[in-house]
Parts: sequence; C-alpha cells; structure tokens
Amino acid sequence: PVATAPTTFLVEGRVALSVPATWSTQRVLSGPGSARVQVTSPTDPEVALHITQSPVAGETLNGTADRLKRAIDAEPPGVFVDFDPSGTSAGRPAVTYREVRAGHQVRWTVLLDGPVRISIGCQSRPGDENTVRDACEQAVRSAHAIG
Repeated sequence: PVATAPTTFLVEGRVALSVPATWSTQRVLSGPGSARVQVTSPTDPEVALHITQSPVAGETLNGTADRLKRAIDAEPPGVFVDFDPSGTSAGRPAVTYREVRAGHQVRWTVLLDGPVRISIGCQSRPGDENTVRDACEQAVRSAHAIG
C-alpha cells in the first residue's frame, strides 16, 4: 500500500478543498496576482498551492477560457504558457495553463462549481513537478463551492 500524507480541509470564503495537513497556510493580499490563499510545504518554500475564487454566476467554462485567454494575451510573452481552454485536471474539466517565474513555475487549474470559479495553482521548482503533484491532484479533486 502507498502511504498518503495526512490532509485537512481548508475552507476559504465559498470554497473548500483538501490540502496537506502539515503545510502552512497564509492569505496573500498584496503583490502580483489575485488575492489568494497560499499553502506552503514545510520542506521547500518553492513548493506550494495557491487558491483563488471568484463569483461568476451564469459563466460557462468556455466563457472562463475566453476571459483568461484575453488576460494572458495582455501579459508579456513567455510568462503564461501551455494554455488549454478544454483541459482536464485530476479527472475534472478545466482550463489549464502554466505560469513561468524566476525560481518556480505554477501549473494552474481553473474549475467552475456552480456560481464559483476556483483557481488552484500548483507551484514547484522548474522540472520538479513531482514535489507538488500529489497535493495538487488532491486539492483539484476535492475543491468545491460551499454555502
């Protein structure tokens, strides 16, 4: 049997999802990107999950993809790559793309659950996605709107 790391449910706003129980959680309200919750590995600060949410009553995944594509196209080339408007992540239909930054990359999965858009970013060092894969898949698989 494969040992799995203990998890806990994180509830933030209108979203709940499963994250590693030993990782630290903090709200990030400033700096680049949207306000988000960051859940960071205790062994490597470059390994983390980022969770954002937006109310999007009536939006479709195609509408989400169009909106994200326009935002990505407005950014400098090479920062956001591998955009897939009809991707799959942890068995769920999603918009997926990768954010490339100095020292790390973030694989983003954008889901819709009812009136809530949930974005989960899985951060790792370049070429070292395995360090965040299990936590990422668990978070994406379990993420859902509440309330």
